[in-house]
Amino acid sequence: MSKSEKIVILPSEADGWEVWSQRADVVKHVKSLDGAVGKSDAQPGACVAFSVCRVATIPLLVPSDDVEEYRGAAQLELESSGLLMDEAYQGWDCIPVEKSDGKTFVSAIYLLEEELNAENDLRHYSFDFSARFYSPNRDGDCIALWKERHTWCLAFYRNNVPFFIEPLGSEVLNLGMTISLLCSQLAMKGIAFHPHELLLWSSFEDVTELEKQLASANLLLHQEPRPVPSFPTSTIELQPSAVSEWEKRVRSMMRLRVVLMAVAALYLIAGVVLWWKNHQQDQKIAKLENEIAQFAPSWQSNQDHFAAWDELSPVVTPNWPLRLFKECVMAIPGGQPIRFTEINVQQGFIQIKGNATTPDALNRFKPKLRKSDVFEEYEWELGQPKQSSKTRLWEFQFNAKPVGYEGY
Repeated sequence: MSKSEKIVILPSEADGWEVWSQRADVVKHVKSLDGAVGKSDAQPGACVAFSVCRVATIPLLVPSDDVEEYRGAAQLELESSGLLMDEAYQGWDCIPVEKSDGKTFVSAIYLLEEELNAENDLRHYSFDFSARFYSPNRDGDCIALWKERHTWCLAFYRNNVPFFIEPLGSEVLNLGMTISLLCSQLAMKGIAFHPHELLLWSSFEDVTELEKQLASANLLLHQEPRPVPSFPTSTIELQPSAVSEWEKRVRSMMRLRVVLMAVAALYLIAGVVLWWKNHQQDQKIAKLENEIAQFAPSWQSNQDHFAAWDELSPVVTPNWPLRLFKECVMAIPGGQPIRFTEINVQQGFIQIKGNATTPDALNRFKPKLRKSDVFEEYEWELGQPKQSSKTRLWEFQFNAKPVGYEGY
């Protein structure tokens, strides 16, 4: 596509898309597309214009003519309306409609549902919405009605700038009442909108009925062919999620390519280093083998020593049963009437059975077991005591196991 040529892909009245080109002042229809927009449907640099039913617009009056301030107000309005939930989403923008007395009449635009095939690479396309490519060629306020994708679309224009669009569905019902309600909503926002006519850009079965509906809103019906598409003077930045996902995918592939090249270089360097280290290691091994051959006779005597030491391990290990038994006894709070009837310590597992005259004595006993340094690597299962019907004593059973052990 040459620099002097512009291409726009617009939604058709029925299904599919229409490709239009503009070179100098000549606009012509290039072709029609039956399915979704693909990479080969138009040259990179073309603009894809979404249909009215895929875009939401919110007009608002901002008491400032600073770009950052009215863009921030538009973003806040989209968030307040529940549309813009993710701040990173790039499928929104705003257009200034009119500026006067330090105020800016703005239209916030949000891409609702995307009509793109997520498998297609559309990163080189720009994106807009269809109403901006149809100019009523009227000064002041007017309304246009046409059909896209079997859906009737309504657009409010001020000085040929569409600031409010609304899909009406497959049929047009109570159009005058709908327009009156929408105008009332604009008035509540401080936006004065006074159209005198409605431009019908698609064929309508019963024009007389449509005129009757418009009479309630004091609107005249003017039927004319849909305007030949023309590019708006300003551009907007609507980036669909499909494009964002492609950009992420490409960036990931580029990062992966750099990483793979770096890894390959590291492997090459590592291979050389490993070869040299291996050569040095072989020399060290040969030297150590000679030393081992010298000390081999004394190894057997060391093995006998280690066997004798293993026999003593049960009494020198920190988990020596008598040490654990002593710690259980020492954990009994002084003066508390607690008696052990049985204590079993085997292979690091502990089981204590006994009784106490009061549950309070056991409640003071439990924390001492848990806080003991000896039982730091143990998990205690401190069951609730039960009062014996015969002795009236509170009988208990406490169990402990090494931390991380799954079963008893």
